[in-house]
Amino acid sequence: MRRYAGGGALAAAVLTALVAACSTFSADDGTTAPPQDDASSSDAVAADGESGGPVTPPPCEAGTCPTTLLATSDVQIEWLALDSKRVIWIAGVQAGGLGDLYACPKTGCPPEGPTKLFAGISTGFLASNGETAFMSEGFGLNVGVWRLDDGGGRTKVGALGSLARVFWMVVQKDVLYTIDHNNVVEASAGRDRTLRRLSLPALDGPITLGSYSPADGTNALAVAVSTSRAYFGSHSTSVLLTCPLADCQFNFFSTTEAYSYSLATDDGRFFWVGVDTLNQCDEGATCTSPTIVIQGDAMNRPLAVLHHAGSLFIEMSAGDLFECKSSNCAVTKRRIAHESGFADGSDGYTLDGTSYAADGDALYYVARDGTTDGGNAYRVMRLPRSPW
Repeated sequence: MRRYAGGGALAAAVLTALVAACSTFSADDGTTAPPQDDASSSDAVAADGESGGPVTPPPCEAGTCPTTLLATSDVQIEWLALDSKRVIWIAGVQAGGLGDLYACPKTGCPPEGPTKLFAGISTGFLASNGETAFMSEGFGLNVGVWRLDDGGGRTKVGALGSLARVFWMVVQKDVLYTIDHNNVVEASAGRDRTLRRLSLPALDGPITLGSYSPADGTNALAVAVSTSRAYFGSHSTSVLLTCPLADCQFNFFSTTEAYSYSLATDDGRFFWVGVDTLNQCDEGATCTSPTIVIQGDAMNRPLAVLHHAGSLFIEMSAGDLFECKSSNCAVTKRRIAHESGFADGSDGYTLDGTSYAADGDALYYVARDGTTDGGNAYRVMRLPRSPW
């Protein structure tokens, strides 16, 4: 049975309903969530490193983050992406091996809850350029890469549709990049990782750019692509790889940071989340001396980083959500929301910004709440962008 909350009077009861809900998803009618905790005074107003003027504090700095609840889930949401009109997410893969694909309008889910687009998804991944969303499946009858159509259907993406074990996708403007396993070698340690590209919207290709072996030091469980380079990292090794897109010969970018949980690039700088830090280097073939942008600790560390339109969005394990200018993050950092937790990093499943996405109007993310039985409940949230 699905339960949902609707109407302003029910907004304050959302968290209570999370505990009692006996179904996977419910929806809210767009009511603004309750005020969040006050931000620390050190983050309230920061100097603008580019102009020397003050950074305009968003409403959250006054203690009221204008977040809007879109939907709730009692199983983990692993991936979230946007197309031109919808918020799309995959839930339940980690909980039971097969997940479901859901969608809601960006403006909010209807009273009956989100639309279930497809059921029984195995190891699904999502990627989007903000206009068109893509999904991959690694097992079963629907193996391959699919474009998610506006009407609720999906279309297999050319020759990519026949690729098994596509386990990461990135859309950079008008190009879809995929990473897949070599299907010939079955031993996990011996599977080559292959980077391919496919031009949009014509879906021309795919073109194989390069391959490397896990013996090089990474399983490529996190990927970022700029207009000129690709970067690969893993939270199971201490190596970052990179290659130029024009001639993809892989080389070690950095071996100084243990593990790379999440990657992002703004076409001039490359960012990655380590064990307790958010790190930065100029784009290029190597990085010998990373700059630590945020130094965390065991109690509060960076979980994931996302870049969009000159801003970095950073989730912290203690529940803070920060935004900063990618050109000068240390100076411009401001807190824009606070949650009890985030889906990124929960249940031992931490990947590159998997459960949040941004467009020019808002940031969409997945918050996590603990429940009385020791489990977790998840909320799909919308946070309007604040001007600098």
